[in-house]
Amino acid sequence: MDDNDLDNYNSILINDLKSMNYNLNDDIESIWESLNARLHKKFGYTEEITKSVLPEDLNWACVTLPAYINWNQMKSPTRLLLEFWQRKISNYLKKSSEKGKAKKVRKNETNKVSEAEEADKTGIDEIEDVSEADETDASNLNEAGKCLIKFFIMFFLICTFNIYYFYTIISKNKKT
Repeated sequence: MDDNDLDNYNSILINDLKSMNYNLNDDIESIWESLNARLHKKFGYTEEITKSVLPEDLNWACVTLPAYINWNQMKSPTRLLLEFWQRKISNYLKKSSEKGKAKKVRKNETNKVSEAEEADKTGIDEIEDVSEADETDASNLNEAGKCLIKFFIMFFLICTFNIYYFYTIISKNKKT
């Protein structure tokens, strides 16, 4: 992780804390309670997101959760809960993406059947496939794709950092 990533995380973190009327020096437990309540309100209380979610809430979570996860004040139990939220949102995005693809396939098949019936009535031999994707589905998939890319980049960076961290611990232990 380079300095630019840390600056971005700090900026994201400071802005989000400010939106909850906190700052970097406030009690971590209070911040976590407020953040967790906010996550529950946006994404529900079950292990999987079952309610309708706004794209801006998904975008907020994809941008903000990595900043909290990488904040050095977030200790192990809280960090694990933040990673759980990140997985929960990632799983929702994957399922939404798969449902969107299935929905488009069903919509296209329905359009082709009705076009074929219309062609039979008018005597047209060929049907040109001019089905258009639903714009909201496309924008949601685009946002989901961006969020997944950010998530995998963050995951890669975290794994790389952990490997480096454990390598340095092992190296120090071998020297002693």
